[in-house]
Amino acid sequence: MDQRIAAIISEFNPLHLGHKFLMDFARKNLRADRIIIIMSGCFTQRGIPACLDKYDRAKTAIECGADLCVELPVIASTACAEIFAKTGVSLALSLGTTDIVFGAEEADARLFSDVAEFLSYETESFREALKASQKSGLTYPLSMKKALDGTEKNVSLLDSPNNMLGLMYVKALKDKALCFHAVKRTGKGHAYKLIDHSGFSSSLSIRNALKENNIASALSQMPFESGSILEEKYNKRQLVFEDDMSELLHLKLFENEDFTLFSDVTEDLSNRILSLRDEFLSFSSFAALLKSKNFTLSRITRALLHILLDIKNEDVKALEKTGFSPYVHILAMKKGAAELLRNVKIPLFASISEKKGLSPEAEILFKKDRLAYDIYRILLTKKTGRSFKNESSRKFELIE
Repeated sequence: MDQRIAAIISEFNPLHLGHKFLMDFARKNLRADRIIIIMSGCFTQRGIPACLDKYDRAKTAIECGADLCVELPVIASTACAEIFAKTGVSLALSLGTTDIVFGAEEADARLFSDVAEFLSYETESFREALKASQKSGLTYPLSMKKALDGTEKNVSLLDSPNNMLGLMYVKALKDKALCFHAVKRTGKGHAYKLIDHSGFSSSLSIRNALKENNIASALSQMPFESGSILEEKYNKRQLVFEDDMSELLHLKLFENEDFTLFSDVTEDLSNRILSLRDEFLSFSSFAALLKSKNFTLSRITRALLHILLDIKNEDVKALEKTGFSPYVHILAMKKGAAELLRNVKIPLFASISEKKGLSPEAEILFKKDRLAYDIYRILLTKKTGRSFKNESSRKFELIE
């Protein structure tokens, strides 16, 4: 009998009670035999570093109920919602997934399917309306909402980043033999910046609590397994936040006179960076300084992160050429779950020293993953005054 394999595409930055709820939903409600996590590495879609190292987060994913955790390549993990979703779904397919589970403010499957179907066959009038709104200075999410407003489609999905990402998952699933399950989140919402005791607090609110040294509040919103390792790293000052990248980014901003080669950097944004870089104080303050009606803050932080990580437009094209599934890099696995890997047809490795058979395009992506991990190590070293092992000396966690 075929197994039911559920995949959750996530950042776990950090893994909180809402994430645990998704895994429990997959196991209990869907009766999934196996749960796969496709997780961002050391840098995320918001354009910021993960507060915990990817191997630590992968380990807690297994301890909280998953069977396998693999890495979403950094080119995808720091990209726009559509590329993030396409890559996650493609890797899920490569691993034999039958179901995709995601959290959202809206749980109406028909609504997701209806809008995703429309976006898969964009009309000329929709494309023109979208382009006109962007030219008028609206951000991409607001431009899409306005363009959809001229149709009969329900635009409420676009009011939340979680809904938008879920919509991109459903769009990527078109013509694929996978089911999707939108699980309605409880609480104040994805963008709420404070700890919420009425429901599941967001990763953002937990990170904010950690920045304010309110470790007790942060831990109250996390499962024991992820909370214990976060508390350990907190006490060792080994949590990384966006302003820890300030010095490295500041240097990079004076190494270029044109930033348009970098992913997500338009000519307008490049010119704005050049004109304002002498006012740089920190990563977060510079991103706020660059913010305008044309760009969301997350778009700006992604662009700045791409400059720091040397992620260029040509690298995104390399990802596209791999069909959005270049390889499977295992970060952690439960003992007895190796059966999940038997039918994987793309390159697969558990240690980077074991990787082989990569296409030229996949090799480009692999090198970017390596660079991203090295930069993360530099951030940790600067913060703690101690050295950290390079990735070639690290192996995935096999957990009981």
